[in-house]
Amino acid sequence: MAARGCGKLSRLKKGAAGTDLITMERRKEVRFGTNEPVVLSVSGSALKKVPGKLGGVSKSGLRVFVNVPIKVGTSVQVKWDSGTLVGEARYCHQILPERYSVGLRIISVMQRSKLRSQPQELRFD
Repeated sequence: MAARGCGKLSRLKKGAAGTDLITMERRKEVRFGTNEPVVLSVSGSALKKVPGKLGGVSKSGLRVFVNVPIKVGTSVQVKWDSGTLVGEARYCHQILPERYSVGLRIISVMQRSKLRSQPQELRFD
């Protein structure tokens, strides 16, 4: 069962002239693809550590893939090999059974690092 604020991704929304709003590009910042393993610490969650994959990063946010839903508005600490940041969940979409895409707004960067940028191919291994 999905947490409140974490729903299934729907492609039924249509814009002007039948444009699919989900695939319509509305970003104001460049997003860099990556596929680095991360560990999330979710505020107020019974789960202490949530493993995931970093899917994309921009100047103000990032996308992670996890196996549990994360409630919108929740504070999340994200750690990877050489970086740590704190963000707030902006969206959570169920994309596969027990697989969620979570968008985080970056609140603060605690440890800076360079991400290994890759093409936007997603691997769930």
